[in-house]
Amino acid sequence: MKKAYYKLIKGIFVVYFFFCLTAFFPTLVFALPFKDLDDKKFDWATPFIDKMYNLGVVSGKAQDIFAPADPIKRQEFIVMLIKALGEESKVKGKLLPKDFPNQGKIQSWAKEYIAYSIEKGIITGDDIKNLRPEENLKRYEAVIFIIKALGLEKEANSIKVLNLTFKDVYTLSFETRKYLQLIVDKKIMSGVDKENFKPYDNITRAQAAKVLNQVVKYSNNTRIVKGRIENLNLLEGNIEILQGNIIKKYNLDKNVSVYKEDEKGNLIKIELKDLKKYQDVNYIIKSNNISYIEAIYSNNKMESELENHEGKIKALNLQNNYLILEKLDGNISSYIINSDTKCYINNNVIPVNENLIGKNVKISVTDGKVIRIEVAGENKEVKGILKGVVSNISPSYIIIENSLTGENETYILSNLIETIKNGKPARINDLLGGDMVIASITNGSVTRIIAESAEKTIFGVIKSINFANKVPLISVVDGDGNLKEFEVDSQVKVIKNGITSKLNDLKISDEVTVVIRYNKIVSISAKSVKKEITGTIKEISHTSANYSKMVIFNEKGEEVNIVITPDTDIIKDKKNITVYDLKPDYNIRAIVEGEEAKSVEVFTTQSLLALRGKIKYIHQDIMVIIAEITTERVTEIREIHYGTNTLLIKGNRIISLSRFSDYFIEGDDIIIIGKVEGGLFKADVLINLIVQN
Repeated sequence: MKKAYYKLIKGIFVVYFFFCLTAFFPTLVFALPFKDLDDKKFDWATPFIDKMYNLGVVSGKAQDIFAPADPIKRQEFIVMLIKALGEESKVKGKLLPKDFPNQGKIQSWAKEYIAYSIEKGIITGDDIKNLRPEENLKRYEAVIFIIKALGLEKEANSIKVLNLTFKDVYTLSFETRKYLQLIVDKKIMSGVDKENFKPYDNITRAQAAKVLNQVVKYSNNTRIVKGRIENLNLLEGNIEILQGNIIKKYNLDKNVSVYKEDEKGNLIKIELKDLKKYQDVNYIIKSNNISYIEAIYSNNKMESELENHEGKIKALNLQNNYLILEKLDGNISSYIINSDTKCYINNNVIPVNENLIGKNVKISVTDGKVIRIEVAGENKEVKGILKGVVSNISPSYIIIENSLTGENETYILSNLIETIKNGKPARINDLLGGDMVIASITNGSVTRIIAESAEKTIFGVIKSINFANKVPLISVVDGDGNLKEFEVDSQVKVIKNGITSKLNDLKISDEVTVVIRYNKIVSISAKSVKKEITGTIKEISHTSANYSKMVIFNEKGEEVNIVITPDTDIIKDKKNITVYDLKPDYNIRAIVEGEEAKSVEVFTTQSLLALRGKIKYIHQDIMVIIAEITTERVTEIREIHYGTNTLLIKGNRIISLSRFSDYFIEGDDIIIIGKVEGGLFKADVLINLIVQN
């Protein structure tokens, strides 16, 4: 009696299950509209036609006619090839070359594709001269187009020895046979049997679909997506797939095409219920629904064959690819991990690394290899130093150096996380590496972070002070020569030369100790650095009533800017003078702090400067030499003026000005002795170092 009752209940459940299944999936037969594929002789090709049809690579000759046995035209194959590569968007607006022959024979729908194929280098050489778009495509021609489309010419041409078994290909050129060798090696095409390739036979539309399926495998076609099944709900008609590190949920089209790949690359029709959890799949999305799904061939066992174990991870080594698990019964077991091992917490993918050591987990294993790690949710509080926040991926996570263990630990961030920093509400992006944190973990995810900001000290020299922005900026060159710029906190504390000072008391070149908090300068201790500059005044400009700017040539011939303030002590002939008494060509000695002159002393006599360089140009009509001058630091172009009072010397001769062009020519090495007058360098002596006549 009981057995009959259980049979009745089981029968009712089965009927209910298939009712739900057919409610969501009214038919599991082919969604292809082509009636001429019903012929069993095309069973081998129908899966490839179905896949390429869903991918938008092929279409029918009529609404319900595919014509699988018909030969494919050359222009048709080129269009399909570009679509298989996933490059349809690149053909828009492409034009055939104006001198391209027989354009009238190319169908309008193919012209942009052929124009793009010429640009991409698929159509070259004799095919440009005579494309023959309406002719049937030969099998060897498909080989050439595919190699060029996939950019494999270089690899093919590098083949030195051919090992083709086909006896009917020796009328092909050696280059074409290299292409064929590579096509066969990559299993994109094969022979009709072991001894025959039939290179001059037409390729049919059915054969083209299979070949294009192989091309897709070597392309970057983004319309076909690879992932791993995480969950399949037949009753609700949806599927969850791990794509990269993100699990995505899709609805299944009511006429979804489902296949599995065998070890030879053939596609076999299956049903949705045949798909397994953790199976790798290729799938195609149409109108936000999956219209095609294909189980990729693998030797891995599926969910029903997996071993599941629970326990605590005792050790994990990525370099040696192993994981050691202490099981719930106390036994210790070792397993293999690799790049295919995925780790989850609360259905979020997290990195597989040493941070998992000590975690309670459930692992799924096949043949000793870990396929999946599920981290058990925890409720605890972690104190330590924040090492990093990763918020640009999903899920976001933080890394904390645990103050109790000293180990770096990774935790997923909850979508509703509460963050407090320095006693105030904050955003997760306000946290900085080095911050002291207390993280509250609920069910394995961080729900609350209380943080205190880190502080650091930099020793260096002020490079620039910028008051142009709302918040002042100071650039500091640290002891390692690194230039760093910081905002200045509004409550900054400034001490200079041991005295409490203001921000505007700081000068460029001051030696400083800077305390940084929250990436802002909160404290500066500065020491003045003074230096002596000797040179000749080039020009003076009075920028305001209180400040003047002076440009001088120093002893190395370099231009130096100096700021004169009302506090600058200016002396000439042992008497104080004003900035307005300074004139171009005055010889001075200045004591400066940063750019600000503390004192300026004027000399009545001007010392001569000696420069060495090479003549680049001579303007004899205006008596100017353009010379390339080399100093200790740089090489620069200078304008040298000479005249009737300039002493000209070459070797041991004194040269008259009238013979200047005979003894000074472009490219000669020279020494110039002179001084700056009125902003111009005037030569008293020119010595040509080239002694040959």
